[in-house]
Amino acid sequence: MVSFLALLGFASFRVKEYVDRSLSIAEMVKDIDGNSYNTVKIGDQVWFVENLKVARFRNGDTIPEAGTKESWAKANYMGQPAWCHVNNDSSTDSLYGKLYNWYAVSDPRGLAPDGCRIPSYDDWVRLRSLFESPFKAGASLKHTSYRSSTRTDPPPTNESGFSAVPGGQRFHDGSLWFSFGNEPKPVYPNYDECSIWSITTYRVSPNHAWSVSVHRVNNDFRIKESQKGCGFSVRCLIDNNK
Repeated sequence: MVSFLALLGFASFRVKEYVDRSLSIAEMVKDIDGNSYNTVKIGDQVWFVENLKVARFRNGDTIPEAGTKESWAKANYMGQPAWCHVNNDSSTDSLYGKLYNWYAVSDPRGLAPDGCRIPSYDDWVRLRSLFESPFKAGASLKHTSYRSSTRTDPPPTNESGFSAVPGGQRFHDGSLWFSFGNEPKPVYPNYDECSIWSITTYRVSPNHAWSVSVHRVNNDFRIKESQKGCGFSVRCLIDNNK
């Protein structure tokens, strides 16, 4: 049986000089629902290779699913945790994981598996600092099949092993944003850029938190503020403080 890591194309990979330290495949982690996640060491951080798929908090409580526009908007209005499938299609979980609002990300019952944590703003800054530019960061962090069919500058290499995939997002009002015209992409459907949460609140506006995105065309790795009611992917880190 071919391993998940081999399918992603980095069972063996060469690290360019703009990464501070050599990378290595690290341990496998399971969440409370039994989903397994491969991890990879990048610099001094150990990251999940896949997006989070869990539907329960670490204490066993169910995270409410908000599959309709109305239920998602209500969760945002009430400041309550929620998740949905990418494009409201459960078959997408294996590739993209689920989308979560920030209220699920920050809930004290714990979204990350035991021994793991949600990345902070500083964690994302540290990851980006390993590369010469945000564009080289994006190219190294993106899965090789995450690209525009017409142009991607430069082509994604996934040399970091991070394997960012375009899970799209859900707006705070419940609208879906996954499609980008009719342009086909290799392997992945027409989902838009990769968007991933940080645990850190944006101090200028209490209704916003920090997130990151990787652009599908120019590979720009951006750290930006987003409304807490949006639905983004989640990547976890191994908590080295435990």
